[in-house]
Amino acid sequence: DVYKRQGINAEYGDFSGAEIDVALRRLVKKFRLAGEAQNISRVLEDFSNAYFKQNPEQKVFSGADSVFILAFSIIMLNTDAHNVNVKNKMTVEEFVKNNRGINNGQDLPLEYLQGIYDRIVNNEIKMKDDDLTELEDLRKGWLSIFKKSKVRNYWKRYWFVLSEDGFSIRYLKSDVDNELVGSIPLKNITISMSEREKKTCIKIVCVVDEEKTSQSGSGAGGAGIAGRSTTGANLALPDKAKVKSATEKIPLKSYYLSGDTDIDTNRWMKVLTAAIKKISTR
Repeated sequence: DVYKRQGINAEYGDFSGAEIDVALRRLVKKFRLAGEAQNISRVLEDFSNAYFKQNPEQKVFSGADSVFILAFSIIMLNTDAHNVNVKNKMTVEEFVKNNRGINNGQDLPLEYLQGIYDRIVNNEIKMKDDDLTELEDLRKGWLSIFKKSKVRNYWKRYWFVLSEDGFSIRYLKSDVDNELVGSIPLKNITISMSEREKKTCIKIVCVVDEEKTSQSGSGAGGAGIAGRSTTGANLALPDKAKVKSATEKIPLKSYYLSGDTDIDTNRWMKVLTAAIKKISTR
């Protein structure tokens, strides 16, 4: 079996008699849910098969598929509830609505879903890599970048790689094609969670100190503009930027990045935040 091969059932997968959220807590202590959506789905699929097989007496789920859908929904709820950058939190009504008809066309018991919601919101599921000790494994992966044109706005998927020095993230055409499409600096930026075109995303705004700009000479030709050397891109200051204070930041360019799932987006946010924190201490 696939789940036996991955050790979910045999090594640390004793889920018998446990509520699904309790079983998930046991799972993520050993298996890190990171990377591409298909990798997360594969682990949760193995988990669902193991959970359903180990609990033949349970009366809630009609099959492993129902376990899988709810397990994924629980992970999404956990991310939504405990990410400080998510401002509009999912309500219990929304959680219930998201899981309508997942049990072979039938609804799961309302009290059952409400109980799961309360337990997740009040007690975060701690992932294996929450301390970011495995940052090296999270340095690359798929992200979509928001693009605008005269014709339309759209998301374009690229393979992103955090640079070795942590000062930028580069994006390539694919994970097998090393052709560089562009790079985004991680120095002199602001970063936050946002929403664009109905997608949860990371917003990165490249900024520059006006004080540094005035000292280095303003205008497109100012070689000393903060952040310019880290991007290699032609980032020019607004023509009529007015100096209001010595510490004011001038926005140069904004980027919106989104993972295949909200879980991916949240993990990239952790990676980038950690990288930015390291830069600030250098």
